[in-house]
Amino acid sequence: AWLARAVARHGHPLRAGEVILSGALGPMVPVRGPGGYRARLDSLGAVHAVFSGPDGSTAASDSPQEGTRP
Repeated sequence: AWLARAVARHGHPLRAGEVILSGALGPMVPVRGPGGYRARLDSLGAVHAVFSGPDGSTAASDSPQEGTRP
């Protein structure tokens, strides 16, 4: 209810069907260029994402970087 009132005051009311997340499951880390990144949550498992550069290239290493707090 607080979120609905707060965003409505700023001219962006919530709409039916929008997904609202209550918080993050883990710390956020910056993506520092092309490559693979892996996050592991003990209770949920692991996820792996690959980001490419503007030319479509990925990092030379196939080894994903572990997500850590900066």
